[in-house]
Amino acid sequence: MYGALGVTTYVFFDNIQVYRDSRFAYKAKYKASAQGGKDSTDYRKIKPEYLQYSLEGLRTNRNQFRQYIDYSVLFFVFFWGLNVVDAAVDGHLKAFDVSPDLSLRFKGGYSEMAGTKGLSIILAFK
Repeated sequence: MYGALGVTTYVFFDNIQVYRDSRFAYKAKYKASAQGGKDSTDYRKIKPEYLQYSLEGLRTNRNQFRQYIDYSVLFFVFFWGLNVVDAAVDGHLKAFDVSPDLSLRFKGGYSEMAGTKGLSIILAFK
């Protein structure tokens, strides 16, 4: 269960980083296009993988990763809730008696209750 929480936390922070990078690239390209050139300081700070995208592509990428951030938070909350339920069930069943007096066995042959031959599973409490 902790693995699921760890993975969703990693995905959340990774999505935040990509969102911030694409948001910065969008703002820098937008400012550069408004000024009519690529000589602005912000434009030179854009990561190389974002230079190939158009303004529309960067805006779409930014919005998509904003949505991914929301999804990763929802998944984290969901898995955290499952962790709480698992802990509550474990705590509730802590005193459950699992003694050697319980036995489960298989018995083949005629079943008087069903009136047929077959395989029966017998759970005996002692």
